[in-house]
Amino acid sequence: MNRCDNTEHLRRALQLSKAMRIAAGESEWERVVALEAERRPVIENAFTGKEDSSSSRRNAEQVVREILELDRQVMQQAGKARDSAADELANLSRGRRVVNAYRSVAR
Repeated sequence: MNRCDNTEHLRRALQLSKAMRIAAGESEWERVVALEAERRPVIENAFTGKEDSSSSRRNAEQVVREILELDRQVMQQAGKARDSAADELANLSRGRRVVNAYRSVAR
């Protein structure tokens, strides 16, 4: 694999990471998972093969930093979604207990 291929793989991984962030922002979690599965081998392929020049390595480091930042944002959005879902489940559980209490008193 040559330097151009490594750069191409990293660019593709960055595009997929951006798409993951957008999907996470729209709460499309199945899409996030599918995009991550597509991205994983692209990243692996970017780091197989010959050692790149120092300038190419610096460029790769920058792209990897961007990917990591996008991943951090996706994880943050996932945490918020998880917390929101937990709150909704807790509210449903409280509602069920109230309905059950009402039914037991109404009999």
